[in-house]
Amino acid sequence: MAYEELAQFILSFEHYPLRSISSEYFEWKLDRNPFLKGYVYYEKREGRIVGVKTHVPKKIQILGHELICAESGDEFTHPDFQRQGISKKASCALLEKAQQTEN
Repeated sequence: MAYEELAQFILSFEHYPLRSISSEYFEWKLDRNPFLKGYVYYEKREGRIVGVKTHVPKKIQILGHELICAESGDEFTHPDFQRQGISKKASCALLEKAQQTEN
């Protein structure tokens, strides 16, 4: 997927406050992450994105131990396609990808 298409999809949500999102932002966030590469799940219908969710690896510290985990974010579903399980499919797909990366 081209990040430009992802950026344009997210910018189509009028209530989204970060109007500076660009394809370069997603390249930095997902491809140049200092810990591990991030992942994006997207679903297309009729040739256009209708849902998206990202997972971005982050370093955290719990009880003095550093761990790599993932932040789930950038979750959007086009209003015409809500309540069709896109968010659940995205969560399951990204969890499966994270488990594969762990092993």
